[in-house]
Amino acid sequence: MKHTHKFEPPASELYITTANEVERDMQPGGLYHNATDHASKLMENIARVAGILHVFNKKHGEISLETLHTAIHICIFFSKEYMMVFDSTPQHVVDSMILYDWLTANARSQNRQYISKRHARQYAPSAIRQPGRFRNALEYLVFNGNVKIVNDGKTTYIDTMPQLSQ
Repeated sequence: MKHTHKFEPPASELYITTANEVERDMQPGGLYHNATDHASKLMENIARVAGILHVFNKKHGEISLETLHTAIHICIFFSKEYMMVFDSTPQHVVDSMILYDWLTANARSQNRQYISKRHARQYAPSAIRQPGRFRNALEYLVFNGNVKIVNDGKTTYIDTMPQLSQ
């Protein structure tokens, strides 16, 4: 016989808040951007785990906030494990690796630390020359401290060895 269990009001509010967070994480740049199929099933799995915990612990009545918190922690933990194993690397990360390899090789071959941004955009591998992809890859490299942007008058340079400039 199938029994239906409901969440108590505070648990219901948490469920909705968590569902909105998962939905937001499915947008471009979010944790689940490349795994929307997985994310779309996450809330259903959280509800099921909460129900299983509720019954297993011989609780009666509505599913409590505490039980839902536990289910969320369990499911999010395993969701992150899934993402580490099965999620593909985002495009901007792949592009940043390609750009960094090109920048460092180009700088070494010319015995220079700085490369003009314009030169990089014109001569970097063709796959990343598109303005959006180039910009995202470069921003990722800057954010991670791999390169630094330096302005000299009207010219913008990419410092390929920012650790030497500090």
